[in-house]
Amino acid sequence: MSKIAPLATAAVAVAALWFSGQSLNQTKNQYALSEEGQITDRFGKSIEQIGSDKIDVRLGGIYAL
Repeated sequence: MSKIAPLATAAVAVAALWFSGQSLNQTKNQYALSEEGQITDRFGKSIEQIGSDKIDVRLGGIYAL
């Protein structure tokens, strides 16, 4: 019985490390998707600004690109 406890503890520790690694990978993926979404939004807003009638808004759109 005394040999089972350390093995069980080691197995739980390995499982916790694996779970933490999977969680970290998911967080990285979500961050990358969020970053891509922000870039897309900024690009779209810049294009809208370029289509404006006001010259200063157009210049802002150009600088934003």
